Amino acid sequence: MHPHFHNWYISVSLQTSAELLENRWKAVEAYAATLDSQKTSHLIRLFLGQDVSPEFVREFSEALVKIDTSFPVTNNKEELSLLAGAVFMAAHGKNLRGVLSFALGLKAAAFPANRVKPTVPEIFETAVAYVISAAETARPDDFGILFVDFEKSIATKLVEFSQSPEADKEKAAQGAAKALVGGIKKNYDNLAWRTRKLAEESQILWWLFGEQSLTLKVHRSEVSQYQYALISAEELRSRTGVLPPPSSARAFLSRALKQCDQGDGKKMSLWSFLQLCEKGWLSETIEKWKSTPHLDLLPITAGIIRSKETDKQVTWNELWAKTIPGVSSKTLLTPIDVAEQWYSELMFLSALQ
Repeated sequence: MHPHFHNWYISVSLQTSAELLENRWKAVEAYAATLDSQKTSHLIRLFLGQDVSPEFVREFSEALVKIDTSFPVTNNKEELSLLAGAVFMAAHGKNLRGVLSFALGLKAAAFPANRVKPTVPEIFETAVAYVISAAETARPDDFGILFVDFEKSIATKLVEFSQSPEADKEKAAQGAAKALVGGIKKNYDNLAWRTRKLAEESQILWWLFGEQSLTLKVHRSEVSQYQYALISAEELRSRTGVLPPPSSARAFLSRALKQCDQGDGKKMSLWSFLQLCEKGWLSETIEKWKSTPHLDLLPITAGIIRSKETDKQVTWNELWAKTIPGVSSKTLLTPIDVAEQWYSELMFLSALQ
């Protein structure tokens, strides 16, 4: 059980007991083991206090009741919200894909900064910190630790083979072969992962120092940072080969945008950024992401897709308000705000895939 589980209950004014906490945590751990991309988005909404489909609320409640029969299946909104975050904490070290998508989703949904009001702020802060620490772990300075020295295990298996009775020779040989193949595969997989990481690093550096937009086929100095903001996020996404994304992503985007014409330096609404985008690229991007089912968690993606439905700002504002409740369509943003946020959203979508 997480050492702060009791404190989380107290923070949302829920009555508890040692027995209740133990039973609830067992139920949370069982659900965390099944965490997948489909469940992640619903849990994020639940944890952030946003609208969640009744079907998922019922499914989540019933899954908890299977392990903890004392869990109330009705009038449980506050506790369900708390337990949605607890699932993330329980999944640490046990369900990497589920933890990663949950953390990236929370980070993407938290835009602008005052938009989200998580039930338990500590869990939200842990998720953000996890993205940073996991990104560093995925990109170690020394890759030597990744390789498995299986010489001793093979030698042991060969000794067992040589000393085994004739009747057991075949079984001993299979054991030695399995140890050999397993060691080779482990090192091969680690080498492939290392190559992918180095390829990511190389591609990002060439992208930065080349100062070219391969999407627009121009030197970055020929376009404004407003025109390039969204495109820069997509170009960096296509060069990110390891998740979580590098914690230096904002610095990469900032450097790329500084290579552009700086314009007047003013903040603009997302609608204004969309109007400056190259139309062919915008159409292709809308087509690519039009079926995204999580738009209420993805403000920039929602704005991009909704722009296909109208060329009038007033109508777009109304569509935005329906899709992203609680966020003004007139919110003023800098190019780096737009680039970093959409990159975060794209990373969440990549994790879900």
